[in-house]
Amino acid sequence: MTKALTSVAALQLVEQGRLALDQDVASVLPAFGELQLLEGFDGDEPRLRDLSRRPTIQHLLTHTSGLSYWFSNVDLKRWHDVTAAPTPLSGLRKCLDTPFVAEPGERWEYGVSTAWLGLVVEAVTDQKLDEYLTRHVFEPLGMTDTTFRPTEAQRARLMEIHDRAPDGGLVLSDIEILEEPELAFGGEGAYGTAGDYMRFLCALLRGGELDGTRILEPETVALMFADHLDGAPLPEVMRSAIPELTNDVPALPFRQGWGLGLHLLLEDIPGITDPKVVTAAEVLHGRAMLGEKVAIIGGGIVGTEVARACVREFLTADFAGGRHVPRIEKIARIEAEEAGH
Repeated sequence: MTKALTSVAALQLVEQGRLALDQDVASVLPAFGELQLLEGFDGDEPRLRDLSRRPTIQHLLTHTSGLSYWFSNVDLKRWHDVTAAPTPLSGLRKCLDTPFVAEPGERWEYGVSTAWLGLVVEAVTDQKLDEYLTRHVFEPLGMTDTTFRPTEAQRARLMEIHDRAPDGGLVLSDIEILEEPELAFGGEGAYGTAGDYMRFLCALLRGGELDGTRILEPETVALMFADHLDGAPLPEVMRSAIPELTNDVPALPFRQGWGLGLHLLLEDIPGITDPKVVTAAEVLHGRAMLGEKVAIIGGGIVGTEVARACVREFLTADFAGGRHVPRIEKIARIEAEEAGH
């Protein structure tokens, strides 16, 4: 959820000419240029060296910067263990000062890239990330229940974090999310409702506009949904380094890519990318359809009414110059079928 929001903020700055995709991250954040590459270990001593090339803003947007997460990279987890460096669960700014595990552009690696992108947005705008997003995304789109700093009333409505029990059931988790982290992390940390997030998704599906308010130009949205991996491979399986936090994540059996902040499926998939068979269930599982591509923007389960609303927006959207204009009659058929059950 948060990563896509932060990516849109950065792309707004690109549109304004205040940031460039090929710009070195260190030109905006000098501290970023001090991070080194983790080559291995001599005993318990990390072996580090300087990068051979500079990471760019596009590397951050595509998770090809070479940065990772401690829960999905065993070498980085070991680095955290032997250095006692804080992880993102600490809520500390210092948790982002981790070494690279690959050279920029070498491969896709899920990690703290988007959190650094949030710091880029702050440096360019001289605003805190949550303040910028509130003014330029949340308020314009009417996302009145989305925030990085929930009120007491909002906290009372938060869903509890659960773990999977050995018997397959769910139990309350011991993981605690800090109520007051040191900063609004661009890779995680936003709170919101399914209804609010669907308004954000609908704006993207409509080429950057919703209810007469535009957050991105259509050309930028199209660029966002184009593959930018440039040959950097995606993993067959994203291995878990901490099973208590995440399972192994195998790749989907389809041709994939990564846009500017979004995971892409790059081939027609029966029942998903064909606009003639769009259903509320597809949006229910967090897939947003744009022409021949699918962007997996969020995996959360949303209510049927919210899913139907997003499907309605999709079915009435005229995206990519009229090349993809689904029919509103489809939503009527979906509603009629649901009413008949």
